[in-house]
Formats: sequence, structure tokens, C-alpha cells
Amino acid sequence: RTRPLRSHLVKDWVALCEHGRLLLFAVFLMCALSCTTMLLDTWGPRVFGLLLDGSPEPPLRTMFLFNIGDLCGIALSVTLVDHVGRRGCFIIGFLFQAALLALLITLRGAPRSVLTFVGILAASTRCFGWEAAHLWCVEAFPTRVRARAVSLSVAAMRLASAVTLSASGRVMDAASPTLALGFIAILQLTCGVAAAIAMPRETAGAVMSDR
Repeated sequence: RTRPLRSHLVKDWVALCEHGRLLLFAVFLMCALSCTTMLLDTWGPRVFGLLLDGSPEPPLRTMFLFNIGDLCGIALSVTLVDHVGRRGCFIIGFLFQAALLALLITLRGAPRSVLTFVGILAASTRCFGWEAAHLWCVEAFPTRVRARAVSLSVAAMRLASAVTLSASGRVMDAASPTLALGFIAILQLTCGVAAAIAMPRETAGAVMSDR
């Protein structure tokens, strides 16, 4: 019993390695999303509070509006994910959000309502990347290796989240709002360009492989 099981596992890993390019992109994608999301979720409220009125604690009402924007973005991404394609969603989730974060930096000192509106728009875009990433990881791999590939990608995502949280603590806490937001925007811009260029293939509307 042990030998057939061992042989089966070896064949499965060999089959997964045959799709190494797809796996590398899936791991990169999930790590990029987890790192940028972890930075925004952990340090975003502090940075935005400092941008608004110099306080590291933003008003609860403002955070509630950001959550509403995030929820609206989820509904919009579910509706548009097959129309704009996976690459289009990555462009919205990474590049468009990076542009909105950069806009927040340039609008520093603007009225609270303007900053809040731009923040809501930025919050509504990030779910596009997550929606497309989860779909792409399922659609890109054939059935035989799909479960293992998705599991490895999720494991890499969790590891990247833990490393990001640990490594960003002292740096982001000491950084100015402009520097912190600029760093996140540049990171998102870099990840977005890499995702848009390096995506092995578009899977929206494609037939899923069973081999």
C-alpha cells in the first residue's frame, strides 16, 4: 500500500512541476496581494488619520465609509470580472488603486470630504485583484494538480502576510504618512505591472482543462 501511494504522490508533484510557470505566477500573485493588503489594513487607518487631521486614529465614521466602499467594490468586481478579464481586474486592483493612493498624497491638505471620497474609491478597487486572483488560480491549472497548486498558493499568501506584518512594524510606524503611502503605492504599481505583463494566459471565458 505504501509504494503505490508514494508513487502516486511523486507523479502528482512531477505533474505540478510541469506547470511550474503557472505555479510561480500564482504564488507571486497571492503574495503580492497579501503583502499590499496587509500593509493597507494594518497601517492604512493610521496613515489616513494623520493625513486628515494629524491623529493616528481616524474617525469611526470614516472607516465605516471605507468598508462600505469595499463592499460596493466587491459587488462591482463580481459583476465585471468576466467582462474586463483577469488582467483587467489586476490593472484595476493594483494600478488604479496605486494611482488613487498617489492622488491622496498630492491632495494632502485638501478638505476632509475630498480625501475621504478618494479613500473610498481606493478601498473599492482592491477586491478586483483578489477576485481575479482566486479565479485565475482555479482556472489556470488542470484538474489533476489544481488542488495542490491552489493550496500552495494560499500557503505562500499566509506566509507572506506574516512576514510583511513582522517586517513592516518598525519601518511603517516611524514613517511619515506621505512616505508610508508612497511606499505602498509604488509596491502596488510594481506588482500590478508585473502581474499584467507576466500573466501566462487569460483564463476569463476559457475552457478549464481536465488534463
